[in-house]
Amino acid sequence: GDLAFAMEMVENENRRIDAQEARRETEDRLRLAVRAGRVGLWNWELDTNRVAYSAEWKAQLGYREEEIGDSFDEWESRVHPEDLAPTLSTVRSFLAAPWPNYHAEFRLRHKDGSYRWILAQASLQMDAGGIPVRMVGSHVDITEQKAAGAEREQLIGQLEQRLTELLLLHHVAERMQRLETPEQLAADIIATLEEMVRFAYGAVLLIDPERGRLAPFALSDQKRGREFLLYDLAYVADKAPRVGEGITGWVAQHGVSVRVDDVRADPRYVAMRDDIRSEMCVPLRVDNRVIGVINVESELAGAFDAADQRLLETVAAQIAVAIYNTQLFRQVQEHSAALEARVVQRTEELSAAMEKAQTADRLKSTFLATMSHELRTPLNSIIGFTGVLLQELAGPLLPEQKKQLSMVQGSARHLLSLINDVLDISKIEAGQLELVRVPVDLHAVIDGAMRSIQPMAWRKGLAVGVTVDPAVGPILTDRRRVEQILINLLYNAVKFTERGSIDLQCIMQGDYVSVTIRDTGIGIRPEDRARLFRPFQQLEDGLARQREGTGLGLSICASLVKLMGGTITVESEWGAGSAFTFALPASESSLDGTHTGNRGQ
Repeated sequence: GDLAFAMEMVENENRRIDAQEARRETEDRLRLAVRAGRVGLWNWELDTNRVAYSAEWKAQLGYREEEIGDSFDEWESRVHPEDLAPTLSTVRSFLAAPWPNYHAEFRLRHKDGSYRWILAQASLQMDAGGIPVRMVGSHVDITEQKAAGAEREQLIGQLEQRLTELLLLHHVAERMQRLETPEQLAADIIATLEEMVRFAYGAVLLIDPERGRLAPFALSDQKRGREFLLYDLAYVADKAPRVGEGITGWVAQHGVSVRVDDVRADPRYVAMRDDIRSEMCVPLRVDNRVIGVINVESELAGAFDAADQRLLETVAAQIAVAIYNTQLFRQVQEHSAALEARVVQRTEELSAAMEKAQTADRLKSTFLATMSHELRTPLNSIIGFTGVLLQELAGPLLPEQKKQLSMVQGSARHLLSLINDVLDISKIEAGQLELVRVPVDLHAVIDGAMRSIQPMAWRKGLAVGVTVDPAVGPILTDRRRVEQILINLLYNAVKFTERGSIDLQCIMQGDYVSVTIRDTGIGIRPEDRARLFRPFQQLEDGLARQREGTGLGLSICASLVKLMGGTITVESEWGAGSAFTFALPASESSLDGTHTGNRGQ
């Protein structure tokens, strides 16, 4: 029996120890949770009026644990004066007739002098007779939440105000957009001002640069119930304030809004009426330029506030643009008749010019036809007969005779070449140049072109080189125009090269055949390259001017290459030679690629 009793005692003691450890563990967890949640706890003994404040409660207010005692006054003395009476009233009501959960918000003074918003929650403990003996609760610092809430309410208020302003501005914008005349605009501006602000007198004044005054545009006299347009009243113009004079003149000069609560205390004010006490004036701006002011006056002191000023400034921007547009519209109307007359005059002049152009075009066509037949025919005869004479078929010639005949033949060939160039340029510009596309053996074309310039190159002691890629095969193009391009570029290379060499290289580049003619001649200045392919353009250096030419060759080459769907480029260094490269489509399909041009016939 004793053993059983002893064992039972041991078990009871173990259970008690386990319960204490469990309770201690629970308390530790609760303490950690309270500390982590930054919750301040308090225990108010109602019979002794003593309050136990936790360390976290004191830390919320910036105090160490030993700096605050355990009296009710420690709390009461720190409550914000505005919150103390209502908070104590709530506490008394709770003690007299408890409800499930006590809840209150108030401000407590921090050690640094600031106030922190506190959320207090509590419950009551009763004795056996149902009398409250203890009030236990917590404090949570909600200052940041309160600030966020206040900021949110402020933003909501601002948004509501902005919405009201936007609705009014939208209404104003619709009004301004449908206005047509200055009279309508002035009347509508006055109506808009009356909707926005309560005033006795309102005016829109525009700067008159010639007179240096603020010319009246519109006026509203609410006191007498009158609205009228001041620009129709000539007598008012002489009484208009000068720029820089009075509050309106000051705003017009400085472009800064002014709101005066008592005009009698403002040295800028110039009395126009005895009953005015407050005034608000904002500038009218267009492209950062002040064109006038809007001015409202009241018989009451401090009649206008910051919201009125902000709204008037916003509307002023739209009113300024509307006035400016109306002024432009009036100017357009004033110039409309003159413009119509000028249009009629210009139309007649254009008709006359068109007739002259058509006449000139007919003369040009006649001239080109004459050149084609009347000039080329005798030139061909001259070239043919001089050739026969130079062959001495009719008998031997003296050296001087041969020299003279050669000069005649050379001049005739040069003149014929010039005529052909002019005809080609004319056809190209008129879009009448036709291409005859046939399979062309570039090897043969290049060989023929090189043979034509070799004698001239050899006479100057120039080396001539040709390299043709074996992969280059027949291409579909205009044989005669390719020969023309090659001979022109080769002739220029020989003409502008005094020593060194002329090299021609022909290779395949994708779907295109590329031909490069490189020389060691005088080269081209960078500033001359931009105009190199324009008609009648020649280099300005003295060496170039010593050589005959019309400046049409490169222009014709560029136009022909473009018509055949290719490109032409030049690389050159002044004094070190040039390299002209043109690329032509190798097949019909290449004509539809990036190199475009007129396929012709």
